[in-house]
This record gives sequence, structure tokens and C-alpha cells, in this order.
Amino acid sequence: WEDDDGDGDDDDNKMMMMMMMMIMIDIGEVSKEVKTDLDIVK
Repeated sequence: WEDDDGDGDDDDNKMMMMMMMMIMIDIGEVSKEVKTDLDIVK
């Protein structure tokens, strides 16, 4: 593993976690938008 900032943890792993969080947030935002679109269609 890579410890790029010298704090003793796996920064590649941290990056993956950050990416997953961002993706989850994006999915949440998209599903919210889709829901409002469906409400408008009704």
C-alpha cells in the first residue's frame, strides 16, 4: 500500500473510499432528481 501523507494508513484505500462516497452521493442526487421529474409528470 501507499502511505503518501505519512500518517501510517493506506492512502490508496482512502482514495477508494472517497471515490465510493462521491459515487454514492452522485447516485443519491440523481435519484432525487428523477423522483422530482416523476412527480412533475404526474
